[in-house]
Amino acid sequence: MSRESDLFWKGVLKYIAVGILIFLFFYPAYMYRLIYPYIFAKPVSGKLQISDKDYFSDLQNPQDIQIKSSKITFVLSPKVKYAVTGKVAYVERYSGWWEKFAHGHDKSHTLYNYFSPMDLTLVYGSLANKEKYQYIKFSHEYRAAKMTYSREKISFSELIDYLNNYHIIPANNRIKRGLDTIITDDTIYIEGYLVNVRALEEPWFSLKTGLRHNQWHEELYGGNYAPMCFVLYTTKVIMNHRVYE
Repeated sequence: MSRESDLFWKGVLKYIAVGILIFLFFYPAYMYRLIYPYIFAKPVSGKLQISDKDYFSDLQNPQDIQIKSSKITFVLSPKVKYAVTGKVAYVERYSGWWEKFAHGHDKSHTLYNYFSPMDLTLVYGSLANKEKYQYIKFSHEYRAAKMTYSREKISFSELIDYLNNYHIIPANNRIKRGLDTIITDDTIYIEGYLVNVRALEEPWFSLKTGLRHNQWHEELYGGNYAPMCFVLYTTKVIMNHRVYE
């Protein structure tokens, strides 16, 4: 191989390596998928089947859960036990400093972003079928799912019944690392408790979870009433034949 050819291929490899590093910087989940399942999860057999509906179970004498995050104590008040297997339609990850810069959030919202570092939009039931799913375009605005869809192919009632946006609060570091590996179109099982959240110290913060599909915020958001998100204290995640719990 000539010196010119050797320099050419070294240049090509250099640009490929730089391109890979840039890609992983913006999409680190692909790198985490090669590592985290073997450190933080256990293998599980069987193939996940997308749910026809999500599952709610009443709680007997639920106890509040206190979690310390960024020097603030948050209290979680469990309302119901919850589980669903769905297709990941959108993943939104939050960085406290970036959200503060981009959205000008006050300190309470910044702390919540550390505490709940991810939103997931999941579809299941009929919406997870290819003939329906292909007609929905998903996006996200801070803590709220957004979508455009064909009204000829999909009814509004299907969107209400088979699509949820979740504020994910991981119960431990293993689950948090599992969530770091999620990408769009994954099929995942999530389990936990729908919880109300409040902070015990300043800056004061409180948030109510949705408990049913047709529950709407009491306040206007962007000039409109919006469906309430599910605030999910997540205790178990299954994906790619691995369980995090």
